[in-house]
Amino acid sequence: MKFSRVFTLLSLCSVLVSGTLQATTIDYRHEYLADTEQHADRVRISHRFANQLGFALEAKWGSKSSSGDSRLFENNYAKGHEFELSYSYKFDDRLTLTPALVMESASEAATYKSQVKAIYLLTERLYTGARYRYGIQNYTSAARDNRHYHQGNVYLGYKFGWANLEYDFEYKDTDYPSLRGKQRTYLHNLVMQIPVNKEWVPYAELGYLPYRNDAKGGYTNGSTKYDNDFQLRYRVGVKYNF
Repeated sequence: MKFSRVFTLLSLCSVLVSGTLQATTIDYRHEYLADTEQHADRVRISHRFANQLGFALEAKWGSKSSSGDSRLFENNYAKGHEFELSYSYKFDDRLTLTPALVMESASEAATYKSQVKAIYLLTERLYTGARYRYGIQNYTSAARDNRHYHQGNVYLGYKFGWANLEYDFEYKDTDYPSLRGKQRTYLHNLVMQIPVNKEWVPYAELGYLPYRNDAKGGYTNGSTKYDNDFQLRYRVGVKYNF
């Protein structure tokens, strides 16, 4: 696929540039979905240069047993990889604006995302933020139509002396039926980070997101079923800065 070749080229360029890196973050995260009982993992490597240009590489995979059930770290399979290029502009001591381009490659589709994120410090400890993203999802199968969506996120965070707590509300407007057959969907996410020191930062997340619950009959339009219920998503991870 052409996208994979482009992704590989960008990745190689990033590795070549990274020869002068002095500060990098490695982020490992494990995810578990309560109702569908699915496990997933991801590793993300990111860096921001002194000129505020940044990049990130991410690999994702899932786990399942030979019978098809999801099992922890069993029969891992690739779920795709992602490349992000961004620039962080600090207007003053309170406002930071970060535009970015994200390219994601998976077996079924390639997704291109353009976004801009703003973070504003209300006080030394309290902050808020917002992100707008436009996404284009191109499927490898000609039988499936390409998809487009607009996504908005609103953040509210507080920095305690021993931890950082952040709430994220996400709303997505789509050109395809999503939650209960309507062209929109949303989710809630709560993140707590507990820095051990400057290098090690473990964290945990609790999400509330939609999924297709066939036990409740699902939401069906013809032969197609859509998300009709919500489930909890648990995530734990750790960041290492060096």
